[in-house]
Amino acid sequence: MENYSNIEEKYPDFDLFWMERLQLFHALDGENKEHMLNPEGDIIYSLPAKDSSETYWTNLTHSSWDKQETDFNRQLAYWIEAKLSYAVPKPQQAYSIYSYKNNRLVRLLDNALILKAAPVSPQKIVVQLATDKDRPLEGTTIGLYDASTNEYKELLSTNYHENPFDIHPVFGQTAMVSVLTQIEERSGREQFWLYKDNGERLLDFEITIGQGSESTYFEPTKKGMGITYKMLETPIKLLSGFYHATYQVCNVLVDTEGNCYGDFYYIAGRVPSSVGKSATRYPKYFDKKILCLSLPEDEKQPPYLVIVNEDGSKTLTSYECPWIFFNMSAALVKDKAMFGRTAIVVLDKDNLVRLIDLNGNEIENTYPIKFENLMVNYAKQF
Repeated sequence: MENYSNIEEKYPDFDLFWMERLQLFHALDGENKEHMLNPEGDIIYSLPAKDSSETYWTNLTHSSWDKQETDFNRQLAYWIEAKLSYAVPKPQQAYSIYSYKNNRLVRLLDNALILKAAPVSPQKIVVQLATDKDRPLEGTTIGLYDASTNEYKELLSTNYHENPFDIHPVFGQTAMVSVLTQIEERSGREQFWLYKDNGERLLDFEITIGQGSESTYFEPTKKGMGITYKMLETPIKLLSGFYHATYQVCNVLVDTEGNCYGDFYYIAGRVPSSVGKSATRYPKYFDKKILCLSLPEDEKQPPYLVIVNEDGSKTLTSYECPWIFFNMSAALVKDKAMFGRTAIVVLDKDNLVRLIDLNGNEIENTYPIKFENLMVNYAKQF
C-alpha cells in the first residue's frame, strides 16, 4: 500500500491493518480504540466510546489475528459493530453492519433492528432480526445477509433467543451455521438445523450438543469430515463402567456435502486447537481410517470398535476399545516394523486384551493378556 508510510507518519501511535477488499485500514490507537481509515488517511469510522450505560466492540476487537483469521479479516466486505446497553431489568444487545462503497461509509440493513450478527464468510453474515422493532424480544427471523450484493435470505422464523445460532468453520474462508429450532422438553437440550453458507440445509435431522457438551466441528481440509450430534429417540442404559450409564446423544460422522457415514457411540478425535497443525485434526485419522464405537442395541451389548475406511465403508469388530476415550497412545502400535502394520489394543468378550490391525484382524503370533485396568500399557507387552 503506497500511502502506508504517510499514514504511519500521520498517526504514529496507530497499529494499522490493511483490509484488502474494503480498501480501508483498520487501526488501533494508543488507547486501544478502533478506527477505520481510507487510503488517504482520513478517519471514516470510529468505534463509539464506552460509558457507564453502554459498551461497544466489533468483530475485529477480539480477533486472535493468527494466520487464518488475518487472511479472513483481510478479505472482509463489512465490519460489525455491537452495542451492549446495561438496561434494567436486563442488558440488551444491538448490532450494526458497515461497509465502504463508492468512497463513502454505508450502514447496511439500516432499516432493520439487528439483535445478533456474526461473520460466516468474508461476504456473508448470519443475523437475527426483530420482526417488530417495538417488541424486539418477541418474534425474530434468522437469515444470511450478503454484504456484497445486499441480499438477505431468511432461514427460520422463531421466538427470541439470546444465543440463536452458532458458527462452525469449514475449509477455506466460510462456515456452517447451526440455528436454534427448539429446546427439547424432556432433557432441556437445545436442537438446531445446520445450514451451509448458501442457506441450504446440510442435514435432514436436527443436531444438538454432544453428551459431553461437545459442539459440531468440521476438519479444515478439502475432505471436510466432521462430527455432529443427534438426540436418540430412546436413551440407552449401559451396565459397563467404561461408558455413560444413560446415553441419549449419539455421534454422527458427516462431511460438508451432507453425506452421513453412520451414527456412533463415539468417534475418535480431539478437541480442536488453533495452535499447531495436527492439533486441529478432528476426527482423528489412523492410517487414513477413523476409529469409532458402535451404538449398542441393548444394555447388555457394549459399544464395539468400528473402523471407518477412507471410502466410507465400515468394518464392525466384536471387540471393545475403551482406550479410545482418553489414552489412544497406550493402545496403538504405530511402528509397522514390529508387526508389519499398525496395530491396536482391544478387549474381547472374555475380558482378554488382544492386538488387531486396522482391518479388524487379530495380529498373528500374539497371545491374549489378562485385562487389569486401562492405565496399563498393554501395547508394549505384545
